[in-house]
Amino acid sequence: MILESIFPDVRGTRKTDEIALSEESVLTSFSPEEVMPFTWSLLPYRNPLIQKSIWRLKYHSDQYTARILCAGLHSFIIEEMADLNLFYNFSNPIIIPMPISAGRRVERGYNQCELLVSFFHDNQLDCHFEICANILKKTRETGDQKRLSRKERQQNLHDCFSVAEPEKINGRNIILIDDVLTTGATLAEAKAGLEKAGARMTVCVTLAH
Repeated sequence: MILESIFPDVRGTRKTDEIALSEESVLTSFSPEEVMPFTWSLLPYRNPLIQKSIWRLKYHSDQYTARILCAGLHSFIIEEMADLNLFYNFSNPIIIPMPISAGRRVERGYNQCELLVSFFHDNQLDCHFEICANILKKTRETGDQKRLSRKERQQNLHDCFSVAEPEKINGRNIILIDDVLTTGATLAEAKAGLEKAGARMTVCVTLAH
């Protein structure tokens, strides 16, 4: 299981920060359709274990955590792709990690979503799709959005993404990868930019919601 691999010292009922968590409450994938259609989240962010693992990925460039989360993400995507291909002709997709601004990359030194999908290559899990990390660009810094409403986030994010090589995605299916889904405003703006540039269909997968 994903969390057993990240936290091997935890067995059966999971206890973190004195909070007991059952297996069922930890590993739950779902589609937050009320936020955005064709959007899936792998894990519940309210779980302290999930928060800790994503924190490791996002702020500490934790290679081990990224590798384990990537394996779980890959399995989830392959399962969903079977239905998408059957009902929507969603074949030969391109995986695109959510970009960060140039300033944020300098500050942090890396993009956590790029780090996550890089292990598709390392684990030889990329045979089902193409991975393109440099097509979608975030053209400006949008600041901390934690305290903004959904409408305020939408306004703040307007036109902050661009597609560097639209010919590469023209007519192609896209899987957009992000770490955490909150209101869905960032994913929606990025998805709109990709489809405006000619993408056939874009679905979104996040680690947590």
